[in-house]
Amino acid sequence: MMIGTEVVEIKRTLDGRESRFPCLLLGRAPGWAALRYVLPQPAAVGTLALAAGTVTVGHYWSDRPYTAYHWLDAGGRTLGIYLNAAADVVLAATEVRWLDLALDVLVTASGGVEILDDDEARRAPAWAQPAIARARAALVPHAPVVASEVRRLSEGLAAAAQEGNRR
Repeated sequence: MMIGTEVVEIKRTLDGRESRFPCLLLGRAPGWAALRYVLPQPAAVGTLALAAGTVTVGHYWSDRPYTAYHWLDAGGRTLGIYLNAAADVVLAATEVRWLDLALDVLVTASGGVEILDDDEARRAPAWAQPAIARARAALVPHAPVVASEVRRLSEGLAAAAQEGNRR
């Protein structure tokens, strides 16, 4: 996959629904990919209101129990980092597929942490509970550290893009 290539994010939910999002590849390394998506309409996540046009830098790892969305405003300022409990992440040439395990953690720009959809995750099917427990252990106590890593990765992608534009 080349940077700037169109890639489809395919998110499956525990009840079998599937959502597809057209994205652009921003970065790739073994076991990791970053995609860019622009929100077509406003959205609310926890206490965070996201305007239409908000840029999402999605980070996906094939060996971690979560994915991450780094939300940025038009000026490139962090609005929040949304950590999704995930399983079965597949980084293919033209798509990134993953299973959403319901549990989410929002880290706000000010560093606040909100645990979202925990009730839904606790009601998830028994087969999903071990993966949800792994994700909960990786995310809930470590959300600010994970969010800092995601922010650094996104900043590195932005710096590389600016450098490429100067050439």
